[in-house]
Amino acid sequence: EEMEEECDGGSEHTEALCVAIDAILIHHLTNQSKESLFFNGAIRTKATLVSAQLLEERGFEQVTALNKDMASHTSSLDACLESYANRVVGTKGGAGSRERAIKICSLLGKIDREKDLVSNNNNDDDKEEDYDPWAGIKKFL
Repeated sequence: EEMEEECDGGSEHTEALCVAIDAILIHHLTNQSKESLFFNGAIRTKATLVSAQLLEERGFEQVTALNKDMASHTSSLDACLESYANRVVGTKGGAGSRERAIKICSLLGKIDREKDLVSNNNNDDDKEEDYDPWAGIKKFL
């Protein structure tokens, strides 16, 4: 595959992944009511070697402790807002990438940061201590 400077990330494969990540963020930010919208830690995802770098370039942070969903990265309001703001003013990438970054910055800017951080802290208290990872297989034993 030839590398192209116009593609976000340098190749068509990474460009497609970047568009998918941006589309997921836009979908998450536009399809929730203002009262129930929170972003910090709301999106948890498993990343590959390729997508991990792309997520981190967009402000996602590596998890510090594994949960039952085995996610490797979570959304971070401050880091995502900073990353997408840098993408808006940066010279790298095409017009489509810049348009998506502007839209995401606009949507992230509407979130009440203090309320979002409080919501995230409340969700951290909901640890499932009685989770049994072998529950599904026990019926076959």
